[in-house]
Amino acid sequence: MSESQNFFTAPPASPSGGRGYNLPDAVKVCLRKFLVIEGRACRSEFWWFELACLIVDIVTTPLAGLGAVLSLVLLIPCITALCRRLHDSDKSALWALLFLVPLIGPIVLLIFAVLPGTPGSNRFGSNPLA
Repeated sequence: MSESQNFFTAPPASPSGGRGYNLPDAVKVCLRKFLVIEGRACRSEFWWFELACLIVDIVTTPLAGLGAVLSLVLLIPCITALCRRLHDSDKSALWALLFLVPLIGPIVLLIFAVLPGTPGSNRFGSNPLA
């Protein structure tokens, strides 16, 4: 990491650098694709966006009405980002329904989200980092 980059800006965005997304770019991409399930999402895109959603939830939770509204608004982009993340490891978006299985489902989805994606192209598209 160079001196000019800080925690929130490294690594460079995937479209130009091919190494992953930074926080602002991941949020922009996920909110732009908030209803798009097709395609793939690399780990950095997914995890930066999930971190941003967590921060928004923590900050707005004391504000009862606003916190609830923002959580509901961010629910759909979080689900679609998870579906695209599953596509990156060549799994169907239907695997996201595992979240409904108590205890075991979220653990399995966490493992799927942490694992690296399929190198090269798969049935859901080209590698998002290429």
